[in-house]
Amino acid sequence: MLLPYADISNTRIHAAFTLIEIICVIMILSAIVSISYPSMIDFYHRRQLSSSAMEAASELATARSLSISRADNKTFGVAFYKDGIYRTFAFKYGVKIDALNYLNPEISSTHGEKQSLKPGVTIKNFETGVAEEMFLVIFRADGVATPDAINFPLPDEISTIVLTSDASAGEVKINISKTTGITTVE
Repeated sequence: MLLPYADISNTRIHAAFTLIEIICVIMILSAIVSISYPSMIDFYHRRQLSSSAMEAASELATARSLSISRADNKTFGVAFYKDGIYRTFAFKYGVKIDALNYLNPEISSTHGEKQSLKPGVTIKNFETGVAEEMFLVIFRADGVATPDAINFPLPDEISTIVLTSDASAGEVKINISKTTGITTVE
C-alpha cells in the first residue's frame, strides 16, 4: 500500500532548552567550581613547592657529579641566596671557600645558568639557622658535601634545606647526606 506523500518542509522538530534548564545547569557548574577551586589552588601551590625542591636537588646532584668527575680539575658547589636564587660555581681545587672569597675570579667561576625557586617558595633555613644572606654546599672530589670545599661534615643548619610556600601549608626537605653527599627530597 502506498502512503500519501508527506510534505517534509512543513514538518518542524522542536528541540531546544528552556531558559530555566540553562540556568539550572549554570548554577550546578558554578557550585562545582566554587567547591573545587580552593583545592585546585592548593594543589597548584604544593606542585610548585615540590617542583622547586626537585630542581634544587637536581642542581646539587649535578654539582656533586661534576666534582666526582673532576671536570676541569675543579670542585663544584651550589650557592643558595636568601632571595630564592641559587647557582652552581666551579672552584679551584684545594682552596678553602667562604662567603668572602667565593666570587673571587682567581678561584671561582660560574657554571651554568642562575636558577630561582618558583614564586612564593622560600628557603626556611634563612629564618631558622643561617644568619648570612647566602650559604654554600660544595662537594669534594669524593662526593662528600662540605661548607667550604675542605672541611666536613656539612653543618646541621644546611644539611637539610627546607622549602616552604607562602600560599600553601607544609614544607619540602632536601636532605644532603653528610657521609655521601647524595641528595634526597622528602
